[in-house]
Amino acid sequence: MKARRSHRGAATLSAQFPVGEASLREGKIIALGFTKTTGNAKHRYTKATNAVARRIDALKERMTVLPATPTSAAEVSLAAEIRVAIRAKPEPERFAFDHRSDAKVVRAILSGPAFLSGLTPEAIHRIRDAALQALHPKEVEEIAELEAAEKIARQAVKHAQERIAKRADLRQDSDGAWRHMSEPSPRVSETAAIPSDGDMDSAARR
Repeated sequence: MKARRSHRGAATLSAQFPVGEASLREGKIIALGFTKTTGNAKHRYTKATNAVARRIDALKERMTVLPATPTSAAEVSLAAEIRVAIRAKPEPERFAFDHRSDAKVVRAILSGPAFLSGLTPEAIHRIRDAALQALHPKEVEEIAELEAAEKIARQAVKHAQERIAKRADLRQDSDGAWRHMSEPSPRVSETAAIPSDGDMDSAARR
């Protein structure tokens, strides 16, 4: 008698909840929760990266400042002597590059025509770029640290997302949505499934 009741009860439950329906519903709930959680995390990550980008832009703006043009008679005379000394070197550009962190040398080179230092305009541009890095070591260091931290954070977010998705039996479909393994993939549109005339002609020629 008990066996019959048990069997009858199981049949009633099966009728109310077909096989797989409960797991599908739970899978959808898991996928929705995952999407919301990762969405919030991405929003916070985006805000953080935007703040980092603004800080880097501010630092780079600060790095555009180079030594001012000589103004006093003594500064002008010293700059002229430095240019003569550079021009006399066998390799003026290498000498200038080796002294790119010396503000007086950089100021002398940039305050006069390139030929006065025995350099080409292209060499002047290279030295200017190198001096911007060399004369602002703190800014360069902070930019490198910020970029490295942003890269680590990006990789951590991606790794965490992949690990959680794997443990929760989730997958990301071609439409970008996350779904539980129990959910079917989105259907391909009927239009895409119907072959074009060109496809049919190609198939006929084969």
